[in-house]
Amino acid sequence: MTEPNSVKDVLEQLAEAEKQRAEPNLSSKQRRARTVSRLAAVQALYQMEVAGKGVNEVFAEFETHWMGREIEGDQYKPAEPAFFRDVVQGVLTDQVAIDRQIDHALSGGWPLARVEAVMRAVLRAAKEA
Repeated sequence: MTEPNSVKDVLEQLAEAEKQRAEPNLSSKQRRARTVSRLAAVQALYQMEVAGKGVNEVFAEFETHWMGREIEGDQYKPAEPAFFRDVVQGVLTDQVAIDRQIDHALSGGWPLARVEAVMRAVLRAAKEA
């Protein structure tokens, strides 16, 4: 894999990686659960950064109170807890390298620290998931 030179390069590499790891043996229900797990991972990473929550705290909160539950009239779809944990833990394990790649892909004068927290969570999770 070549080093990305722009955000477009990062997105192209992510799309290629997604094709390579496509799991054709999963049912549509399983694929949907993984999609929900990825979204939950982004939300958890955001909460960890903004609210300073620990990894065990977000695992417990999301698995107990969010995934597949109804909250304030909104029904959250079922997720795959093991995959959710893998994405979050993978980002935390590889965060320095992930951040370096994202930072390198950003335009000059825009270090990752200047990117909105929710977008940092999205980019980090996308590199891992």
